[in-house]
Amino acid sequence: RNTDLAARDFEESLPLDPAARALLGAAVDRMRLSVRAAHRSLRVARTIADLAGSETVAREHLAEAIGYRNRSFGQDAGQDAGQVDRFALAPIRSK
Repeated sequence: RNTDLAARDFEESLPLDPAARALLGAAVDRMRLSVRAAHRSLRVARTIADLAGSETVAREHLAEAIGYRNRSFGQDAGQDAGQVDRFALAPIRSK
């Protein structure tokens, strides 16, 4: 199970497709994810990929995992602070 793997072992056994690797970089930059947060998102993405029967973690698996993050971006009137546009990796702001 991926929860039983050490961080260095997990990274070696986690094949990311190029689009997922690019998305991870964007998430780290735009959402200011810590190494720990990025690693946890990768673990969730690996589980999503496993459930989908995929050998590799694809962009959509990682996007879904990142979308589950409950991160506060600030309060806008009538807007859920934890809601994130998973593909643009930007907070959804009400107009």
